[in-house]
Amino acid sequence: MRFLDWFGIAYGIFYFIIAEDSALNNLLDEPLKAGAYDAVTAGYFLLVNRFPRSRYRIEFGSEEPGDYSTRSVYDITVYPDRRKNPIDLSGASRHL
Repeated sequence: MRFLDWFGIAYGIFYFIIAEDSALNNLLDEPLKAGAYDAVTAGYFLLVNRFPRSRYRIEFGSEEPGDYSTRSVYDITVYPDRRKNPIDLSGASRHL
């Protein structure tokens, strides 16, 4: 995809705090102990214009050397936009 780097984002190390009763542990294969963890985030975020009203599922994942792997599933429902002229506030359309 052309210009993919325009949609990439990465943040430096930050602290991710897990509480004793964190609901996040209900979603993990292996619960985390309560405490502060070093964390990073990175990704590509896209604005899709004029996406037909429907339900969609986007699945992707990765397997890397060692024990690291990831699998993500996004269930998305697109509703009609009631505004006459939606505006792309990201500024990305100026570059196309």
